[in-house]
Amino acid sequence: MVKKRYQSFHLILLFTLVFLITTVNPPVHAYLNNPNDKYLMDQWGWLNIYADVTYSNGYRGDNATIVAVIDTGIDLDHPDLKDNIYTNLAEKYGTPGVDDDGNGYIDDIHGWNFVDDTNDTSDHDGHGSHCAGIIAATDNSIGICGVAPDVQILPIKVIETHKGDLSNLVDAITYACIMNASVISMSLGADPDEVGPLLKNKINNVISAAYYGNGTVLVAAAGNTDPLGIEEVMYPACNPLVIAVGATTKSNTKAYYSNYGNEVELAAPGGDSSAAIISTYNESNYAQLGGTSMACPHVSGVVALLLQWNKTLTPDEVRARLNSTAIDLGDPGKDKYFGYGLVNAAGALGLPQAHVYNPIVDWFFRNLWWILTLALAAVFLIIYYALRSKPKGGEPAYSASTTYDYY
Repeated sequence: MVKKRYQSFHLILLFTLVFLITTVNPPVHAYLNNPNDKYLMDQWGWLNIYADVTYSNGYRGDNATIVAVIDTGIDLDHPDLKDNIYTNLAEKYGTPGVDDDGNGYIDDIHGWNFVDDTNDTSDHDGHGSHCAGIIAATDNSIGICGVAPDVQILPIKVIETHKGDLSNLVDAITYACIMNASVISMSLGADPDEVGPLLKNKINNVISAAYYGNGTVLVAAAGNTDPLGIEEVMYPACNPLVIAVGATTKSNTKAYYSNYGNEVELAAPGGDSSAAIISTYNESNYAQLGGTSMACPHVSGVVALLLQWNKTLTPDEVRARLNSTAIDLGDPGKDKYFGYGLVNAAGALGLPQAHVYNPIVDWFFRNLWWILTLALAAVFLIIYYALRSKPKGGEPAYSASTTYDYY
């Protein structure tokens, strides 16, 4: 009878644990109101700029804010991006083949492709999708979380794979303004000495119109040159109306490849061979890439947060706020490697620069249900073996011996 009773106890314990693990197991959200995305612990760039602080204080971007990503297009079906892709409702529910909103572009439901002059803005390279994810990957418990996960991303394709025609920037920037983009993010560029004066003049004119006429903040990558970077900021980042962004490593040092110069205004996480930036990629994948291309969207995301914080800010005021709150790196004050310093999401929004996200504590909370379940099992087993070793019928718990010694 005793043996059967303990066998029953084992069965009850087993079925209880299976029930708890498979049925009752609830979602455990991340530590202190932070995202519970799968790769959040790998997003060191997100943490280095204090995006955890802005997120936990409710600053996640405004859905009315449109950030134009001028790049290789975007994976429109990516599960971490699709909910934040800008949708032109007039064209979506309009007549196919007709310019329903009268903006000069037919059926531009999700932006425009200036490479092929079509409405197909899908990404065949991955670069644009990666940059878009850094800005606005959705807070949805999968993948990653963007700096401003509630903003809308407007795909504008000017590159097919790796290289493109810089002249497409003229129409691309103009289109972004037509679509009321508040921020334009450009992780691209060319040697300023190789851009002809006529083309440069045209691009400068549309940049000026966007900046002063539309109130749009423009951000661009300073450029990469292996193996050590060069003292030359790429175009259009070197335009004085554009925020030129250099790249930093996980330890907030200058990334070896990052170009530099007096035009560099801010620095942001770009990564290196030892620690790259994880983000969304084409074909619903994720990838780790490094470059000033990755640094640029970190700043673009913070600009979007700043515009949520104060919608009345002009581009000049946005830049002044970012520059005055940046974390100074390198030589004191502005320098040619980091500009005014590392972009600081928390500081820009007047929040304390104290991380609310702790990877170790976060791991504990993410696995809390499993920990409690195993602890409960351990308690049951301790009780079980305690009962099993209890003397029965007044008999001693030890085996009798024929001889005894006194000590």
